[in-house]
Amino acid sequence: MVYRSTDLNNLRGVGATWFHEHGHLIDDALGTVSNDKQFKALLNEDVYQYRIRYGKKHNLRTYDKVDKAISGDLQDMRKHSAVSDLLDGLTSGNIRGCAGHMYDYWDNLENITSEAFAHMFEAQFDKVRYDEMKKYFPQSLEYFEKKLKEAAK
Repeated sequence: MVYRSTDLNNLRGVGATWFHEHGHLIDDALGTVSNDKQFKALLNEDVYQYRIRYGKKHNLRTYDKVDKAISGDLQDMRKHSAVSDLLDGLTSGNIRGCAGHMYDYWDNLENITSEAFAHMFEAQFDKVRYDEMKKYFPQSLEYFEKKLKEAAK
């Protein structure tokens, strides 16, 4: 694997790329279990709830202001690249932090759940990234972990 040596010095954390790409491999090997309507609904619900909580906490009354403020908070590649990527896709680019895909990547809605699966798998091996995933996507992460445990049986 070409990325193995560079992954040792990865700004996102040691092994982040390796674990992320293996998350995609596991998802594919299990028959693309990420392509799940309930998983997608939970991802959307987590984003909605986070935006509401954030707006109330910071006294911001419009989504534009909330999204701009959240985008400003997501600038630490080590902590935020995964959640930044997912929030970008789930909000159609309204929340853009330090990392994300090209806009047309998200045109395929299956990419959202596929990336969520890979990012959540990657987070299982990194406390910093796991804590951020849990902060932004608590219900989705719980659902992912339940699916992963069921698949391991």
